[in-house]
Order: sequence, then structure tokens, then C-alpha cells
Amino acid sequence: MSEQLNSDTAKYHQVEPYATILSAIGNGRKNARHKRQLVRLTGMNERALRKAVEHLRRQGIVIISDENGYYYPQTADELENYVRMVSKRARSTFYTLKSARQMLKAMQEMQ
Repeated sequence: MSEQLNSDTAKYHQVEPYATILSAIGNGRKNARHKRQLVRLTGMNERALRKAVEHLRRQGIVIISDENGYYYPQTADELENYVRMVSKRARSTFYTLKSARQMLKAMQEMQ
């Protein structure tokens, strides 16, 4: 995790609930923290926790999530599996959007 710290991300270690989330998440899949554990530690509900983790990710902090929970990547394999999973999910979303965009275009042309 320390290699992910820079002046932009270090501030989150001092601001709650981010500080609690960041310190509770372990390095590597074997040290993953389940969502329920993080909810208990932070006092947040699951939705708020997911949004906080999403915010941290958008700030450049790599936090992996899978069936084991949340964790920092410790190996290239862990990170590669995560990238593959998220890429697959993104492709699926874009395929779904393609149909919706086509329908929207057709509806707009009819007006």
C-alpha cells in the first residue's frame, strides 16, 4: 500500500471514514476484509462504504474487491485478476448501453 501514497492520496489517511477504511484493509487476498467487517468498523452502511471505496479508487488508490472482501494487491496475479474482472464488467455495461443508445437515437429521429 505504501507505494500508492503520494501527496494527493496521503490526506485520506487523516480523514474519516477513509482513514479507518484504509488502515483496516489488508495486503493481499489472504488478508482481505469482508464488507461486513468494514461496515462494523466504520459505522457506515454498505452503500456508503461502497461509495467511499469508489471515491478512494478514483483518487488513485488501488483497492481490490472480490468474494473474499477488500484488499490491497500484493501480487501481479491478484492485480491481473482484478483488472480482468473489472474490464469484463465494463464491457458488459458498454454492450448494454449500445442498445439503449440505438433506441434513443431512433426515438429522437421520430420526433
